[in-house]
Amino acid sequence: MLLILGSGVPTNCSYRPRKRATTACEACRSRKTKCDNAKPSCRYCASAKLACTYTRSNGVAQQSAAPEPTNQTLLDRINHAISLIENDAKRGCHGASIGKQIVSEAVTDLNPYFLHDENAYSQSDFSDHGFGQLEVSVTSATTVAHESILGWPVLKDIASIKGISSFLLQSNVDASFFSPTGRLDFDEAEMIRDGLIASKNSMSRQGVIEDDIPLLSRKFLDVIHIRNPLLDTAEFSQYVREISGHGLGWDGRTCLVLLACALASIGTSRPGDGLSDLSEPLLSQTAGEAYYIAAKKRMGTLHTSLITLHCYCYAGLYENFACRPLRAWPLFLQAKLQLQAYLWRRSNFLSNLDIDVVEYVRHREQRLYWFCVKNEYDLRMELRLPRCSMSTFKYPDSFLSLSMPPSAVLGQQEENSWLFYLAEISLQRIMSRILDSFYSKGECHWITDIEKILKQHLTFKDEIYQWHAHLPSQIQFTESETPNNEFSFLLRGMYFNSQEWIYRPLIYYVICQPHHDPNRYQILPLAQKMLKYCTVLIPLYEQHHRHGRTWSIARRSTGCALLILASVRSQIIDPFIDWKAMVRITIQTLQRWENDAKDLLWAKQVLEQLFEETCLLSQAS
Repeated sequence: MLLILGSGVPTNCSYRPRKRATTACEACRSRKTKCDNAKPSCRYCASAKLACTYTRSNGVAQQSAAPEPTNQTLLDRINHAISLIENDAKRGCHGASIGKQIVSEAVTDLNPYFLHDENAYSQSDFSDHGFGQLEVSVTSATTVAHESILGWPVLKDIASIKGISSFLLQSNVDASFFSPTGRLDFDEAEMIRDGLIASKNSMSRQGVIEDDIPLLSRKFLDVIHIRNPLLDTAEFSQYVREISGHGLGWDGRTCLVLLACALASIGTSRPGDGLSDLSEPLLSQTAGEAYYIAAKKRMGTLHTSLITLHCYCYAGLYENFACRPLRAWPLFLQAKLQLQAYLWRRSNFLSNLDIDVVEYVRHREQRLYWFCVKNEYDLRMELRLPRCSMSTFKYPDSFLSLSMPPSAVLGQQEENSWLFYLAEISLQRIMSRILDSFYSKGECHWITDIEKILKQHLTFKDEIYQWHAHLPSQIQFTESETPNNEFSFLLRGMYFNSQEWIYRPLIYYVICQPHHDPNRYQILPLAQKMLKYCTVLIPLYEQHHRHGRTWSIARRSTGCALLILASVRSQIIDPFIDWKAMVRITIQTLQRWENDAKDLLWAKQVLEQLFEETCLLSQAS
């Protein structure tokens, strides 16, 4: 249950909790079934291995003694906290101030059937509407994109940046994507001769080296799979042994191993992680392209299966690694279609599987499902692409709750990988609703409805706090220290990015409103706090190695630098912030990846010019 602290609720809109019968436990009540009231656990909770919880008349939860919380229990608490907040926000009084909300430890042992509540938040990504849960409207994607900052009043009159709405879609980074024939003509090739085409031509000097496959496969498991736990590692290792003994074939197993080698050839781990000691000797973009092209030749011959689905997922991931999001998009769509066909067949014609087999397969399907959902969400937000009509596909065996295999069957590193994977999804749920609440109506909404924005800001700030507070110890982090753990490092970046999202409307308000506005000075400290978050994010983004979100990370660093420059021009920057150093770090980050993505090169050039003009302006003032 949620305890509301503080006295921020107006007297004309009192909060009255919903009245329910006290004779049923929480699990039976949520399922709307009769409870036998057995103690210490009713029959249903005992059979489902759930904590049997009752609520007294005074609203305090009472539950039977429970064992020491496990990692899964801690993840369940995250789900339960978010689910309760969503339901409370839907039932709450409109216009009421949001007091600070704390989840009582007495009831944070999740009853997973809360996630199946038919009255749950209508846009929750844990609804049963198939692949369309994490919806991104075009307005939301346009407003949250860092190019939108170039249109803010303090920057929009600068001649050099007028008309820029998308560095990627307005550039010639991948002209063949928009070509009617899918091929580059001579002029187009000349325009990008020093980028993508050059790397492809150099590929012809190196082909697939079969002797490197075992080492590359090991690196793949150590560096790539550990962050994207889609495969069964034992099965994958068996595929590698078969290829080592019999050579490359034209089947799905060979295709999957080739894609793994392609990813291992270009992927790196964060310095100091010690995930693999094989990274540097085998690091080669030329080799990566060779393995990737060899795999793509086989993909068109594969039939619908889990292996084919893995192949399309990893092909899309490779394109993301190579900073080619426009090419990753159709591959992820194909992966989604493959998953839909597979689930339909399995649900309708393979229903007689053993229970243990079903549980094992279900975890693999869940990983694939959320991999498709997350990547579609991320790319649609960055590319502003329309929603695929197939996203309304429905199937009976939907994945409504987060779960992971028992710790006994996982190694320590694989268990940490699962914890990261599930915690990332939990935070993605919050960020999806932040995007919908703050960015779906455009920037004008931040000015005309500032009181509502402030209330939503407090609500989401508390949700993010609760998510962070309930993270398992293996992936926990602090705001002030950079963790050595790879998973904690990535989650810390997502944490600060979510904070930036909820503070950005406030800095826009301070920049745009006149000095005599009564709300401006109240909001100014919050806006300056957001700028401090930017000073944390920019060095954090600079530390990132090549992975599936490298391109997005570089774009986010650009957004933080633009926010800082807009604040300097509006004279609201904290004098203790070394804003020049922060912008220079962003320029270095873009320079690091500019040869992989020409839109990042363009963004760097714009940022350099804007930085130079802002320095002159600050000296003059």
